[in-house]
Amino acid sequence: MRITLSYTMLTGRIERQLDSEAELVVALRELGGAGASDFSVNLIDAPSAQPAAAPPQLPPPVRQIDPSSQSISLVDARRPDRPIIYVNRGFEFLTGYSRDECMGRNCRFLQGPDTDRSTVDRIRHASHHGEELIVDLLNYRKNGTTFWNRLSLQPVRNATGELTHIIGIQSDITHMLALQETMVEWAMDLGRGSGKGDA
Repeated sequence: MRITLSYTMLTGRIERQLDSEAELVVALRELGGAGASDFSVNLIDAPSAQPAAAPPQLPPPVRQIDPSSQSISLVDARRPDRPIIYVNRGFEFLTGYSRDECMGRNCRFLQGPDTDRSTVDRIRHASHHGEELIVDLLNYRKNGTTFWNRLSLQPVRNATGELTHIIGIQSDITHMLALQETMVEWAMDLGRGSGKGDA
């Protein structure tokens, strides 16, 4: 799999081939400050079959390039309603939505009745003002199940300071929060137990 990143500079239209989402994030940050504009991101999937000569013990290249443990999205901040223009396989795996189902939509489709509105307001404010933000919010998968999402927003600006894109990194912290809650309950039980022993 490769990612094609196209953008416009003073010298004309440029196209670059990237090997991972990490490279994409770095490239967008660098180009945002170098006067690049009119970004376009296209994903090119590598063939799933390996060449016959490849050693069978090697993992498929796509596992090295596009790990599903990291969910990444890219939003066009210059278009109305800030639509998604790219998601990786990690995003598909986390949310249950395919790439095609996400394109052109605002990320709010992951919200639901129990999503905290004040957190949504913070996200909206940060995205409209091009501010970095890390928040935890309850999101909904395509099948209706919920997960706690630690969302990190990173704005991308061009040389003139115009906000062009927003990089979103989503992390499922549901199990971490459940463990934290369990540890708090254990600590409270231990505190109550030691109090009785002292009496």
